[in-house]
Amino acid sequence: MLETKWFTLLQQIHRICNADERYPQTKTRLIDTFQSTRQRLTDINSRDHSDDWIAQEAFTLVVSELLTSGSLDGTTLNELFDLLMTVKLHRLALILVNSSASQWSVGELPLKRALALFQLGERESARQSLQQALALTPDNHLCHFHLGYLEVWSGEMEQAVAAFNRCLELAPDYAGAHQNLAGCHYQSSEFQLAIDSCQRAHRLQPGIAATYITATSACIALKRFDDADQWLQRAREFDFSTPEFMRLHGLVAHFQSRHQQACDSLSQYLQLHPRSYDLMAIRARSLLELEQWHAVIDDTQALLKLDPFDEWCLEKLFLAYFNTGQYANAEGAMAELGKLFPAYKLHHQHLLDQIRQHQAIPVQLK
Repeated sequence: MLETKWFTLLQQIHRICNADERYPQTKTRLIDTFQSTRQRLTDINSRDHSDDWIAQEAFTLVVSELLTSGSLDGTTLNELFDLLMTVKLHRLALILVNSSASQWSVGELPLKRALALFQLGERESARQSLQQALALTPDNHLCHFHLGYLEVWSGEMEQAVAAFNRCLELAPDYAGAHQNLAGCHYQSSEFQLAIDSCQRAHRLQPGIAATYITATSACIALKRFDDADQWLQRAREFDFSTPEFMRLHGLVAHFQSRHQQACDSLSQYLQLHPRSYDLMAIRARSLLELEQWHAVIDDTQALLKLDPFDEWCLEKLFLAYFNTGQYANAEGAMAELGKLFPAYKLHHQHLLDQIRQHQAIPVQLK
């Protein structure tokens, strides 16, 4: 069955097009197209497509007919384009742009086309459209901004920085360019420059989640953990929902020796991303500080599956087994550790002696 979201979106498109009276007819056509497409795929025994994929295909077909059936003014076109890009119907956005080419202003047509093509993965075509837009409107800061974004995805950081700087020459108060420039500096390990750009973006538009993520990450890289914590405190005002903030809260708490908070935040993140072994290793260190030995066993065992020769994990697994009274397992862990790093047997000789005492069979006198 079609989900409610498709009908809600269909109504919104009719409202923007000032065509509410056509909604019942279009809704019926959408339902019929969805059902016939699903039946056709069932008949040919195709199980490769979900109902949501079928719904999107049906929606694209039906709405493209609506959007290309009449003339729309510039304001309506922009509102529709922004909506379709927001809900990730990029193919439909491209159809809208191409079908109304004469309605866009100079330079706007290739720019809009580039945005849709980029999201569809057609990056070379997107670049060509952007270059066409720049030739027509060289002082359009948005053209330089999106070119910079494309260069980032292509791994061309120097070109990306140049594009964002040109964007800021034309529009110094464009917060998005400051933020993306911060991201480029961070990727190039220019952490102070990244923080400076984040501060400018924050002053102009404080509600950008990426600003806080980049600034916090840069502060962590510079070991300025108090500054990192301040950025996270500022972010709380906006109640961002991205899991990245769980990760950053966990890291900062760990480096500030707030180990219980570190474990709580990192555990939340690891529930969503269980293969983030670098964070599991940090959580294991906080668990060690809290002497939560059973949890240390779980994390070190998981990490040793990834790297069986990890010195830190082998030693801490030995200590965790010892402190939970699992002496046979402790001896096994030390045996593995001793093969690789013999000095640990001498270092922990007093613990090994205690293990042997616990395991000694008492002599029964007759």
